[in-house]
Amino acid sequence: ATCVKTLPDNKIMIAGYYSSPAGNQPFAIRLLPNGEIDEGYAENGVYYDDMIGMRVNDIGLYGDEDSYGIVLAGSDVTGYPQMIMVDPHGYLEADFNATGILKYEAHEGYFSDIIIDNENNNLYACIFLSGNMGAIAKYNLPGGSPDILFADGGIVSTESLAALELTIHGIVLEKDSGVLA
Repeated sequence: ATCVKTLPDNKIMIAGYYSSPAGNQPFAIRLLPNGEIDEGYAENGVYYDDMIGMRVNDIGLYGDEDSYGIVLAGSDVTGYPQMIMVDPHGYLEADFNATGILKYEAHEGYFSDIIIDNENNNLYACIFLSGNMGAIAKYNLPGGSPDILFADGGIVSTESLAALELTIHGIVLEKDSGVLA
């Protein structure tokens, strides 16, 4: 496991990836507050997908106290940033980028940190890019389309500031002043 979140109902979500002959595959396990596996989630409490190659770095929550899903963020098996959205029942959320999977194919790297705003309207993603660069992307929810009104088509990159050798590994959403990386 690579990440853990406490859920609004005090359940616990653990996520990460496992190795298989096809490469790294994502998983998420939902635990009850007492630490037992929540058998009512996905397949006996465990979401996994051996068809989606992925290394998971972070987990985000969307929805409300009564119905919430997760976003798993990291990279695909070829080294490009990738996110998947899993619905409250433990299945891919088809409304997210039409397949449940969102890839950033402009540059190799990985999604290192994600935040979903309190209104569940936007997902902010920190992207570590190969070549020691970084970016912050803003996606509209639930569809997963880039917010074209944010920076340059939904993404701001340190590539234009490469002489400063900046990297971005984390993101904080400030209520009054916007995004801090």
